[in-house]
Parts: sequence; structure tokens; C-alpha cells
Amino acid sequence: MKLLRWLFAITFGLQILTAIPVLAADAANDYGLGTAAAGAGIIKNKEDATKGGAGLAELSGRVIRAALTIIGVVFLLLMVYGGFIWMIARGDKEKVKEGRDTIVNATIGLVLVLAAYAITQFIFTSFVANVVSGGPAAP
Repeated sequence: MKLLRWLFAITFGLQILTAIPVLAADAANDYGLGTAAAGAGIIKNKEDATKGGAGLAELSGRVIRAALTIIGVVFLLLMVYGGFIWMIARGDKEKVKEGRDTIVNATIGLVLVLAAYAITQFIFTSFVANVVSGGPAAP
């Protein structure tokens, strides 16, 4: 069992280390995506995609998006780990319960995180927009 946990930890660590170069990609070079987004009407012009100074709202959005991505990956890993424990239980009720509990707890954790995000998003779009603009939020 300890060997399995070490193998899982090493695999997870190697996956994180291989993702670091992707996160350090050249932000100034958008590889033509800014032009495509401007052509599709997603942004007003190409310079909006490549400007260096991002506002606080955009920065916090990026951090939240990255955190939700990491939480999604952790959820997936816990689901695979719980399923693996359940599969190799071979009728041992303790192991089956451990695998099932891991899956249930991972699902509950994901639901709680997504509910917290939805509540926060609702509060910011409804109440904060009213305070800043003086009127109801645009849909």
C-alpha cells in the first residue's frame, strides 16, 4: 500500500513539473490568437489581448480560473485513486469502504467548491454591479 501511495505521489509530482513550462509560456506572443479573437468579435482589437497591464479584476479572474483548474485536476485524481482502491479491494469490505468514501468525499468537495464559486459570482454580478454603477446589473 505504501508503494502505491509513493507511486501515486511521484506520478502527480512529475505531472506538476511538466506543467510548469506551459505556465511560463511567452505571454507577449499570442501566436495569432489575438487577431482571431478580434476577428470573431471577442475582443475589440488585437492590442487588448497583448497589453501587459492587467487590471485587478482580470488578475483575480485568472487566479480563480487557475485555482478551479487545479481543484478539477485534484478531483479527477481522487476519483481515479478511489476507483483504483475499490477495484483492487478483492472483496475486502474495509478497502471497498475506503475507495467509496474517497469518491464520495471528492464529489462533496467539488460540489462545495462549485457552489461557493456560484454564490460568489452571483454576489459580484448582482450586488457589486449595483453599487458601482448605481443600477441593476446588465445581463
